Amino acid sequence: MRWSLVPRNVVEVVDPPRPTKREIKPLSGEQVKVLLEAAEEDKLHALYILAVTTGMRQGELLGLKWEDLDFRARTLQVKRTIC
Repeated sequence: MRWSLVPRNVVEVVDPPRPTKREIKPLSGEQVKVLLEAAEEDKLHALYILAVTTGMRQGELLGLKWEDLDFRARTLQVKRTIC
């Protein structure tokens, strides 16, 4: 288009595909119990606890750094996300 080699930009007349929305089904209390028991010895056990108790998204969990945690104030701030 910029060099006038084609008469029109065909992308302008195409409808882009829309992502399908999936319903998120949270784990039941029993499923959470089974998950945490099974992952008890896993090095990511604390991450699993954080995931099921806070509702944080996967990218938010993976974007956490130690500096986001304030032990004195007992707070955790989500400052970034990883896509």
